[in-house]
Amino acid sequence: MSKRNIEYKPEIFEEIFSDLRKGESIRSIFVRREMPFSRALFYDIVGKDEKLADQYARAREACIDTQIDDLHYIAQTEEDVQRARLMCDNIKWKACKMLPKKYGEKVSLEHAGKDGVPLTPMNIVIEGINAKSQDTTTGEA
Repeated sequence: MSKRNIEYKPEIFEEIFSDLRKGESIRSIFVRREMPFSRALFYDIVGKDEKLADQYARAREACIDTQIDDLHYIAQTEEDVQRARLMCDNIKWKACKMLPKKYGEKVSLEHAGKDGVPLTPMNIVIEGINAKSQDTTTGEA
């Protein structure tokens, strides 16, 4: 029987999502449990079913939240300081990339022109005219 022809049951997905919300990765869930289908097929099914995709997205967010909650515990209980630092940095990096609005670093952009002068529409026009006039005086196009 082909793996593509396997009928999937909602209970299996709920178990996967439950483990995911507890902070476990999809890889470790599939290694620990004997699933009737592969991870690749799991992602295919989730990608084609809007309801499952929504449940998966919420479970992934909860997974990151759970792992962030575990940072203090890791830092306090891990005897090897370098290992604790690596584990915590890994979790923080993953959280920043997967949930940038929630855990990303705030980036502040300030728009300024030459010599730190705030950009205004008039400054932009004048700088553009000045740049063109310099091109014509130097003979560059």
